[in-house]
Amino acid sequence: MKILQIAAEVSPVAIYGVGSSVEELSKARAVRGHDVHVLTSAKRPTEDRDGIIVHGVGAEYPFQAYNDYLQGVLDDLPTCEKLVALWESAGPFDFVMAHDWAGGLVAQVAKRTFGCPLVAMLHGTQVGRSGGAVQESAGARAEVHPGAHHGRRSRAPGGSRSGGDRG
Repeated sequence: MKILQIAAEVSPVAIYGVGSSVEELSKARAVRGHDVHVLTSAKRPTEDRDGIIVHGVGAEYPFQAYNDYLQGVLDDLPTCEKLVALWESAGPFDFVMAHDWAGGLVAQVAKRTFGCPLVAMLHGTQVGRSGGAVQESAGARAEVHPGAHHGRRSRAPGGSRSGGDRG
């Protein structure tokens, strides 16, 4: 399979958390013969690391937003541009995996633009994280069903509906 992972950080720059998770998953997939690419918003050159191709973004946009939320979107623009160039040069990919919320917008662009399956892995959602801001009742696990994307409904544990249209 040809796999694209999207993450804000990648080892060896980040040697813990998301970065180490991306590194270990990439190694495990490459050992099994998969073609693994990692797209990171980090400002670094493209490099081949033992069969894992890490694609960094070369430059930031020279825009400053008036709030942090908008700045987050602006910061994703160069990564989205790199995504399109990467898809044209190394794609298509069998699926895209977004690591954490920081890669979510770029991964959604991949899903919607190229029609590929998307897997999202949200890191650090355990209870007690961020000074207890995450409550136990706020946690949820979604079951993924074939065809659950493109506006179709899927069922979360317990039978409640999630996603899709209501018609």
